[in-house]
Amino acid sequence: MIKPVSSFTVVLSVPGSPLACPVVLLTLQGQTFNFRIFQEYTQLPDLTLFCKRYKGEDERVLEYMVTNYISISDFMPSGDELLTMVVLDAISNFLPGVLGKLNGTMDNSYALGLLEYLHYLRPAEFCGLIWQEVLLSGDHGRNARWQREQTLLRAWQRRHDLLEKATLTHDDQAFPEQLGRIQENIFHGIINLMGGVRAIIAFLGSAILCRMNPTFLF
Repeated sequence: MIKPVSSFTVVLSVPGSPLACPVVLLTLQGQTFNFRIFQEYTQLPDLTLFCKRYKGEDERVLEYMVTNYISISDFMPSGDELLTMVVLDAISNFLPGVLGKLNGTMDNSYALGLLEYLHYLRPAEFCGLIWQEVLLSGDHGRNARWQREQTLLRAWQRRHDLLEKATLTHDDQAFPEQLGRIQENIFHGIINLMGGVRAIIAFLGSAILCRMNPTFLF
């Protein structure tokens, strides 16, 4: 822990006293840092991130200076410097001029409430692996639909919680339902196949017993 006099001196040298901007403490006790929070932070003219060391800070420092508490995840490093860099990187992506593509950040995971679609770079064929056929079709409308379906598919496969919270169109809602029916049909197909395999095994077992003991059937 850092003595309170040191924390007061260092932290207040940035936002001043009274505080001229929010002072954010990274802590397991804070709200989970998500897309909504760092989008709000990008709108602030100034922001102070308070890095503590292992075991935290004197409670008087927190009561006097900290205005916001956020958590990156449920783990505790020896210091918050690396976590602070994560926050800074996420926020900077939304600042003008940081990314080459003006709306590039809005295509990222979570920006639209789901996960990103698949990405491919040239060449179209690499080590025997080729682009999806739809990307070579030149049909921009079909390509856009495919990208949206891949976004929904990844969320359905990996993050069901995002699908439950995302704003979906009628076509979006129908796509996971189709996937669910396909999965159910595959499951039933496997069950039927296993039933057939069990029947074959039972038949072969009976045939072996009959060969070993011809009176088995009588």
